[in-house]
Amino acid sequence: MNFKNFHSYVEEMYAMEKGVLIINPDKGVRIGDSILTRKQLKHIVEQRKAEGKLADEIKEIIDYIPAAITEFDFEIPNPNPRYPESTIRYKVFQGWERGIAVVIDKKAKRGRDVITSYLCSPAKIFKIQKKLNASAAGETPHS
Repeated sequence: MNFKNFHSYVEEMYAMEKGVLIINPDKGVRIGDSILTRKQLKHIVEQRKAEGKLADEIKEIIDYIPAAITEFDFEIPNPNPRYPESTIRYKVFQGWERGIAVVIDKKAKRGRDVITSYLCSPAKIFKIQKKLNASAAGETPHS
């Protein structure tokens, strides 16, 4: 599986009902220290479709995942207790005027599985980063 196939996979999966099994669910592509499989891609498609995103909007999100994984602005521990030791990587794309969050599972032998990815406004990302920088400097998050 290579990244060029992802748009056709989004088309295939967007037409499916939630929970329908897909062929070759473990077929994936390595992106930096992470792996994005067809199963994970379907999960992203289902989540974004449930938010009312069109297939073309989901393709756009998918297009930005590699840069968000390999050239992220910052990374924080994922607060979701369902995924202990997972992280969230954030990346703001100036030309696109949007940001992406990519949730990546804990380290494993074959790589870190992508759990999900979603749009995140640059303002929200900068706010998270500001809180992160403030707490790293020993300030309270409210300062």
